[in-house]
Amino acid sequence: MEKNAWLTAPGCLVNSNSKSPQGLKSMDNAVLTAGFICSAGGKVQSKNANYSPQPMTDCSPIPDPLAARQVPADAACSYTNKVVDA
Repeated sequence: MEKNAWLTAPGCLVNSNSKSPQGLKSMDNAVLTAGFICSAGGKVQSKNANYSPQPMTDCSPIPDPLAARQVPADAACSYTNKVVDA
């Protein structure tokens, strides 16, 4: 994530299966907030406020929960700056 990106997932797990030292990367004013944040590799951040809570590292990769699903038909995206509030 970079610049002013913002991802909020309260009560959810955000997991990176990447074993790269930069498996999770949040720079500038980007903020990732979740119930739990984990990376199989490492994390990079430019500020202490980029993650809430701070990610755990060296986590075991988890299987892709959508691996058995058929890929949907490709359609053009007609949204810009779309906000979904669920």
